[in-house]
Amino acid sequence: MIARVPILRSSDVGKSPTAGSGAAVTAPRGPHWRQASEDRLGTRGKVLVVDDDGLVLASVAAALEAAGFDVCATESGTEALALAEQHGPDAVVTDFRMPGMDGLALLEHLARQPRAMPRTAIVYSAVRPTGNPGAQWVPKASGHLALIDALTRAEQAAEHDDGPGR
Repeated sequence: MIARVPILRSSDVGKSPTAGSGAAVTAPRGPHWRQASEDRLGTRGKVLVVDDDGLVLASVAAALEAAGFDVCATESGTEALALAEQHGPDAVVTDFRMPGMDGLALLEHLARQPRAMPRTAIVYSAVRPTGNPGAQWVPKASGHLALIDALTRAEQAAEHDDGPGR
């Protein structure tokens, strides 16, 4: 089955879709946790998503919600630090190149805050991060399903590590 996916421009954000174009994507306005609908796959972990591109941020958040994750999305690394401290997410998915605080700086700051550092860290970026970010890299070109798969594998590994007798 082939689905027609509309190409969205930043000028299209928040507009109603035209006939036959599919659903409109609305970029998040400020960070907030959005709980996954329990009738989909059930509630999974909390994922903090950070990307300076509002359309990418909205599409990643929507894909993760559809997969059953509770999602908080923000365009700012600085804001992500505060959110991680407040909410203690199970995973963080961050872009690499962002203005201000980039993805690696975000992960370094989180590593110094044990309460805020999630068990899983993924750099979801078109560019492979330099250095040793201590995070898995998932290329954006591989798509949202590859990101969901990486989160699922990390979730399963965590369940195994937290199993009986541990």
